Amino acid sequence: GGGPPPPREKEKSTYPILIHQEPFWKAVSFIKNSSLLKFIYDIPKGALLTGNWNGLGDYPWLIDTVITHPNAYIYVGENTEEFKNGDVRFFKKQPGEKWRSLKQLSEVMQDDPSFKNDILRSYFVEYEFSDYQEKINHFNETKERVAGLTNFAPVFKLYFEHLFRDFIKESFSHAEVQTSFSSMYDLGYMIEKPEHEI
Repeated sequence: GGGPPPPREKEKSTYPILIHQEPFWKAVSFIKNSSLLKFIYDIPKGALLTGNWNGLGDYPWLIDTVITHPNAYIYVGENTEEFKNGDVRFFKKQPGEKWRSLKQLSEVMQDDPSFKNDILRSYFVEYEFSDYQEKINHFNETKERVAGLTNFAPVFKLYFEHLFRDFIKESFSHAEVQTSFSSMYDLGYMIEKPEHEI
């Protein structure tokens, strides 16, 4: 006879992407437009515990902030042990022929939205891998790429301010974020003193 569908069938029709275990990056736009996410944003939260700060932030905001920085340079050479093509770092001046000013490139490419989108995509793990170790390696490379931005002390400060404003907006009453100052740098020097560890 008639009647409502079984609970499992109802879940499949309501959340088709999530139930069928598609990769997370394919589900992002679906999640962002769901009424459930809005509800989760609005309800009070007790705490966010042991958050990894490089994975908590707003990456589109981060790229928008970095792309106009006068000391941001993007590496356009072959992959090496130290740098991968597309890595961004901050220097007083252009460090070599394989580095380009990100601000100058963004000004030249301002009418081409794919420029910023391509940079942004390089900060996400959005590929399907058949080999588990290959996926882990790509994840670690992406995490290091993010750290190249957020370990720059001026960006770190802005990033954390933006991060905590988002926490307040999303009704968090307490946040515990894991971080360290041991890899921080600015245009003058590296910050590597053990007493800066927290």
